[in-house]
Amino acid sequence: MQQTEVDAVPTFWEQGPEPFSATLMFFAGDRHETFRSRGVAHLVEHLVMSTLPRDHLDKNASVDVDTMRFYATGPRDEVVAFLHGVCRALTSLPLDRLERELKVLAAEDGRSCEPHLGWAMFVRSGPVGPGLLGELQREGRAPTATHVTEFARTFCVASNAVLVLSGPVPDELRLNLPSGTRASDISWRPSPFETPALMAGGTPVVALSYLSPRATESQLVDLVLLRRIEEKVRHDLGLAYEVSMDGCFVDTEQGLVSLATDGAEEDSDEIVHALWAELTDLAAHGPTQEELAHEKAGFAAYLEDPRTVMSVLEGAALRYWRLGAAPSREELRERFEAVTVEQVRDWARAARGSAVIGVPELPKDPLPDVVDRTEWEFPSREPIAGQVHKRRLTAIVPPRDLAVHAGHEGITVTAAGTTIGGEWADVVGVGRTDGFRFLHFADGASGPLWAKHVRDGDRLLALIDEHTSHVSWETTEEAALELD
Repeated sequence: MQQTEVDAVPTFWEQGPEPFSATLMFFAGDRHETFRSRGVAHLVEHLVMSTLPRDHLDKNASVDVDTMRFYATGPRDEVVAFLHGVCRALTSLPLDRLERELKVLAAEDGRSCEPHLGWAMFVRSGPVGPGLLGELQREGRAPTATHVTEFARTFCVASNAVLVLSGPVPDELRLNLPSGTRASDISWRPSPFETPALMAGGTPVVALSYLSPRATESQLVDLVLLRRIEEKVRHDLGLAYEVSMDGCFVDTEQGLVSLATDGAEEDSDEIVHALWAELTDLAAHGPTQEELAHEKAGFAAYLEDPRTVMSVLEGAALRYWRLGAAPSREELRERFEAVTVEQVRDWARAARGSAVIGVPELPKDPLPDVVDRTEWEFPSREPIAGQVHKRRLTAIVPPRDLAVHAGHEGITVTAAGTTIGGEWADVVGVGRTDGFRFLHFADGASGPLWAKHVRDGDRLLALIDEHTSHVSWETTEEAALELD
């Protein structure tokens, strides 16, 4: 692996098979968006690609939780022209195409992760950083031209980019990007419920998620577990065809891994017991020596396969950005080879302890050591300082204890014995229409407010608008309440 720079952009290359390939990566993924601007990274990517001329390159672009990537394979001069075109477009986005590309995005299944990973993030985290993976689209909340230009200006810069090449840097290659600053690695806001936990009704398949250490070699527990579940639910029980796996980093120390089956809903009871039994056994005993040797050999083969040059380099670029160093192939091989049965067992124990399981409906027989958190609610907090807007005596629908505390510090809403809210900086989104606001908070709590339900309601809504105009959008009551 060779490391150099092209116009201040860190560049990694190795000689790979022809034709020539390049990937320009910006650390500008889902985790760098906000609740209000959700989808803006994908929109920027679409706008850039819409400017590029027709050619015969194998080219595309994508967005995931960490990155926005532009990649092409073909003759060197054409790949260089592609990179020049991408950089040019990023500094002069075709905003006249904004509405058209928003319609394309609405029609596209442009998920940046597997749906079961998105569900896991939705139930485990507030809508901040990687927690945005599980955030649903909401009527009226499309990114604006201001969001697009600000996102590109902030994140699509040389100091926030890495270039990966399957050969030496072409002499004519230039990356004319603004210098900018490096993006912060925005962490998640985990929900404070205890695990292992079971949640029913939110997913049509059985999904198992758990926390995993940052170390690359810790994926050995994921691979062993995946093989075991495949063997059990497909080959032994014949209840599913595919077991899929996806994951992402959630902070500087750990990632979230999610596995799900495609079995029928009526078989979910048997499937979920099989999944839990396999993880429990792995946590108690670890893998066999044969299982561990098999996965190590598979990783070694991946490192040696010339077709994986770009994949290996892109992984190295991610580690370089996140950790400040990119381990060589030999270092990775040595780290994997050094893993013991006991280490995998310990990782599996931690995975079991942090597990959240999603099922279509509760299993008839409880899972050992797993608590049903289906009806879990956010813990109540203390009301914030400020004016108290109590329930109108004539308001029949809202709870009798409805009260809103709001002032310069922030806002809290008390209803049915629970208080949610926080400082104004914790309000990440507000859907609004006449006489109505729907508040979304960084910890994942949310709730509606009607001016007619509280005293001085119009003045309360005006105060909300004063502090949240930058995170608000126009909606309808029906649309806001439907996705609550």
